[in-house]
Amino acid sequence: MVAAAVDRLGRNVVDCLNTGYKMRDEKKMLVTYGHDGAWNPDDPADENRFTMEAWGAQMELRAIQRRNRDATVKARAAGRPKGKPSYGFQYVRKVMGGKIDQVELHPHASEVLRNVARRILADPDNVTCSSEAARLNRAGEPSPADHLAVTYGKLTGGRPWLPQSLKNILSRKAPWSRRSNREYLLTTVALCGQCHTRLYTQTLKDAPPRYTCTARNKGWLQAQHCRPAPLINAHLLDAYVEEWFLRELGDGVNGGPVGSKSGMGSQTGSQLLDGQGAVEDEIRSLLYGGDVFSVTRGRVRGSRAD
Repeated sequence: MVAAAVDRLGRNVVDCLNTGYKMRDEKKMLVTYGHDGAWNPDDPADENRFTMEAWGAQMELRAIQRRNRDATVKARAAGRPKGKPSYGFQYVRKVMGGKIDQVELHPHASEVLRNVARRILADPDNVTCSSEAARLNRAGEPSPADHLAVTYGKLTGGRPWLPQSLKNILSRKAPWSRRSNREYLLTTVALCGQCHTRLYTQTLKDAPPRYTCTARNKGWLQAQHCRPAPLINAHLLDAYVEEWFLRELGDGVNGGPVGSKSGMGSQTGSQLLDGQGAVEDEIRSLLYGGDVFSVTRGRVRGSRAD
C-alpha cells in the first residue's frame, strides 16, 4: 500500500495502527512519502514514529472538528449560513451584503420541482426520477449546480441532472449523502470507451456485480451515441486489471524493496505514464475489441476466448 503520508491512512491512531499491522500480518509493504523504505511495525523506531504520526493526525482532526463547530455556531448567530441554498430555495437579504433575513422559495426552481412531483404522482408506474432527469436534460433545464452558478453570476459547467440527485431533492427528510459501502477495484476509475463517462456498478439479486455505462439512459448529451453501452462482470474486469498491474509494476512483495532494480521503485516517471496509457488501451480493447469479450445486444459478454 502506498500513501502520501501516515495521516492519509486514517484519521486516528486506531485506524492507522490497524492498517499498519494488517499490512504486516499479510506480508505486504506499506510505503509513505517522507519515510525511507517500507514501514516495519516490528522495528521499535519505526513503530514509535508511525504511532506519533498517527497521533498527530488524530489531534489535527480534533482541532479541525472543533474549529468547524465553533464557526457554525458563530455563522448561525450572525445570520450567515455556511452552506449554499438548496435547489428550490433562495436566501433573502434586506440589505445588500448584510446578513440573511429569511429563506424563501425560488420562483422558477420550485415550480420545476412541483412539476416533477406532479408527473411522478400522476403516473408512478411509468414516470420515475430517472425518466424525469432525462426529460430535464433534454429540455435544457439547468441542473442544481448550474442553477446555483447562474444565481451567483458565474459560468455554468453544463452538468446534467442525475436521477439520484433528483430523488434526494424530492425526499429531503431522508438525505442520501452516504456512499455505498461496497467498494470495487475500479470504482470511480473505470471510464466508458465510447462516451468517456464513469462506469457505475450495477448489482442484482440474481447476477454478480457488473460495471456498466448509464449515461445514455440518463439523457446526457455526450452519451447520446453510446451504443452499445458496455456491461461487464466486475470480477472479470477487476481480475484483468489486477493481473496487468502485478505483471507490469510488481506486487511489492516479491518484487523487492522500493528503489531496487527489481521493484516498483525502478520505474521512472515516464515509464509509469506509459504504463498508465497501456492499461487504458488494454481495458478499451477488453471492453470493445471483441478479442477477449464480445459485444452483442448492447452488452459485453463474459466468456473468455481461448
